[in-house]
Amino acid sequence: MSRERRVGIVILSCLLILGSLTACAEKLTVVEVIPPAGLMVEKGTRSSSLELPAELEVKLSDGQGERRKVTWDTSLLPERLDASVKVKGQIEDGVEAEISIQVVERSQLLQIGEEEAASEQALAAMEEVLSRLPNLAFAPTWSRQRHAVALVLDYEILYLWRVGEARCIEIGPIGTIATEAEWSYDDRYFWVDTGTSPARGCVIVDAEKGQVVETLDIEGTGKWAPDRNVLLVGLFNKEIILPWRAPEYPIDLALYDVENRQVEIIMAATSEYEFWAKAWDGSNGIVYEKHYFEDRRVEEGRIYIIED
Repeated sequence: MSRERRVGIVILSCLLILGSLTACAEKLTVVEVIPPAGLMVEKGTRSSSLELPAELEVKLSDGQGERRKVTWDTSLLPERLDASVKVKGQIEDGVEAEISIQVVERSQLLQIGEEEAASEQALAAMEEVLSRLPNLAFAPTWSRQRHAVALVLDYEILYLWRVGEARCIEIGPIGTIATEAEWSYDDRYFWVDTGTSPARGCVIVDAEKGQVVETLDIEGTGKWAPDRNVLLVGLFNKEIILPWRAPEYPIDLALYDVENRQVEIIMAATSEYEFWAKAWDGSNGIVYEKHYFEDRRVEEGRIYIIED
């Protein structure tokens, strides 16, 4: 190896070492933790269900900001929260963090100020409250025009909150494990799906009155008509028993007129076959499936409703 090449290698090695020393000298450290927004939870909430942030905003020694992982110490929290507390956390290098958890009664949890409710910011204020709610069965479901929102806490307690009102209305228990909701075309009604088996509960609510008007025992979920308050449903026919399956009843294809509280059977099941409601085809068309029990054959069909 020539002398010139050896000198070049030595110089390059020195530069690499110098670069490493410079990097070590300039290692960035956390100089400030930006306090996180506190949580608001319902009294009696389990500590194990708290959703604490996984990262926090920090300011580094070079003046820049970034997010760093945080580890929270929840070991000293009671099993259920009955009073407001602060939880300690730690970022890297032993830097401490803290988050406040405000414990309130449910009536306080689901409200905003009277003046705020009457302002143009009412919708945003409601959304902020909803974003912090614990124990939601599913995402709060807004009406089509965003005039009101339906939500279920603890999987079975239904609430309705109208824009312009400071507090939620508690409609009450609606069954076992609610999973979704859907509003009618004009936002006058909505249904909530409940249940833990193929037989579903379709809880229909009058949003203007804040009352449950009907609970249907159906297969699947109801399908709202595109232009009127009528539901297409697969309704269990409890006059026919199918002892070899659960639920034991075949399914009729039916319409439920919410405003008149009337059921109309479109196609009736037998001990040999049943009908599954699939969708609306325009205003009067209905798409369905005919299921045969013996050979498990399925036929898809359409029927058009001619109103008097």
